[in-house]
Amino acid sequence: MSYALFSVRRKDLPHARIYDHYLQHASWRALSAAAFKVIVMLMASYRPDEANLFPVGESRIAEMVGCAPATAKKAIDELIAGGFLRVEQKGRNRGKASGRERIVSLTQYDTETAVGDPGLPVKIWQRKQKSAHLKSVA
Repeated sequence: MSYALFSVRRKDLPHARIYDHYLQHASWRALSAAAFKVIVMLMASYRPDEANLFPVGESRIAEMVGCAPATAKKAIDELIAGGFLRVEQKGRNRGKASGRERIVSLTQYDTETAVGDPGLPVKIWQRKQKSAHLKSVA
């Protein structure tokens, strides 16, 4: 008898829903390749019945995505600045490596402290465009 390597129940299979209208928007197109990989990996890791919290240490993300730790840190910072991720707990400089990691959540889903907003990256991008336009006019 053979056994499945992964769970065969549909709801347990790792997947991410990335809709076409996400990819068509400039806020998604502006993401670097590493940031795009990170957000897709985190979205695929999200489970509705578990907490919307992800440890995003540079070494953990670098190994997961296949890039250098410095690139992983830049990708995480880019996703936080773009509104794709929300910092739930800041990392520390002391202690075990696993305890120093930042904890983030996906902004499109609810957490214990905040209500999810799937359109937040687009709203932040629009605000940046307006402020850049106002600076260029002045």
